[in-house]
Amino acid sequence: MSSAARRRVQDRGPRGTNRPYAGGAEPELTAWIRLLEDDEPPDVHRLALLMDGLAPSYAAVLSELALLPTVEFAVGPAIGLLRTASPWVLLRARTHRASADGWVDEGIDAWGPDGDHLGSARQLRLVRPM
Repeated sequence: MSSAARRRVQDRGPRGTNRPYAGGAEPELTAWIRLLEDDEPPDVHRLALLMDGLAPSYAAVLSELALLPTVEFAVGPAIGLLRTASPWVLLRARTHRASADGWVDEGIDAWGPDGDHLGSARQLRLVRPM
């Protein structure tokens, strides 16, 4: 996500106990986010941008900064996206697999405030030390 796009994303803060680079036990992050200065509910384009709004979930188990660039990113909208009326989206990102050679397979799910599932994404990352 570009720095201009990052400045346009607002979050209500993380949910749960995991934080990026806190050396936690679970490679998972959860937070409410929305686009700044945009009161429209997410459409497919907004959802794709928002799905990339969290730090990498694998960062929750790291205790030192590392680069985690995206190699592949795919978003699949769900039927709930057609019904949502709020700009806020709850994201839950979880690392499903991390290999010894640095490949990280991450799944991301999005929900609206009413509990409707808005979509899912898959992100393939590669861990690189700073």
